[in-house]
Amino acid sequence: MKATPLALTLAAALAPALAHADVMSLWVSGKGSYVNGTGETFNRFQGSPTAGAEVGLHFLFLDLWADVVAMQDDQMLITANLGPSFTFGDRLKFNVGIFGSAMFFLFPEEPGGAQALTFTPEQRQAIDAAGYGAQVDDIQRDYARLTAAEDDLGRTAYGVAGRGRAALEYYLVPVLALGIEGMAGYHAIVGGKDVANGLKNEAIEQLAKDQMLPAEVTEVVREAAGAAPVDTDSLNGWHYQAGVYLKLKFGL
Repeated sequence: MKATPLALTLAAALAPALAHADVMSLWVSGKGSYVNGTGETFNRFQGSPTAGAEVGLHFLFLDLWADVVAMQDDQMLITANLGPSFTFGDRLKFNVGIFGSAMFFLFPEEPGGAQALTFTPEQRQAIDAAGYGAQVDDIQRDYARLTAAEDDLGRTAYGVAGRGRAALEYYLVPVLALGIEGMAGYHAIVGGKDVANGLKNEAIEQLAKDQMLPAEVTEVVREAAGAAPVDTDSLNGWHYQAGVYLKLKFGL
């Protein structure tokens, strides 16, 4: 079978660049970045600019890498990424890749910690009218016990993403490079507050069973707690990241 002129041209163009590509390499980087995006989590996430580190392994055309970036106010973003990447050039290198990613956010503690279950006068009147006024203290105590994990859960967000990255790096010496990078992608993230609301719902359902509450009292408790199901429409969105880095790389 004869190779087409287009295939020969493409092979000739890529051969010099791929000849410099490592079969396997390991790298560590220190970096500074700007991170932003859309969706519930990124609306809450006020972390840029960032400072962090990255570690990765390249084998053939696959990259496996993870990074952690720390921000002001004790916020943090951690990602794990896997996907194909291609590098062109010698001393000045251009790299492009597409990755499937797992993302984890840590937010600062909110002032005051977890909120106790309190009732407005109208809500208390509705509970009394249903004949359950004597159980209010028990309801509040059981609610606190069942939602003990809510405060910690409200500090986190996690999810998955598909994103692309392009980087340009200049090798000062064979193992040390200075680079700039840009990333963009689409994410589906579960915000901690949304998950906490889901946890509240589960706790209230269990509370209703334990206290044998009727539906009308259960709804009053749900309203007082501010519980709501996870809003999946608010979890998705676009994100982007741009920054500079210093990379130490060892290749074979």
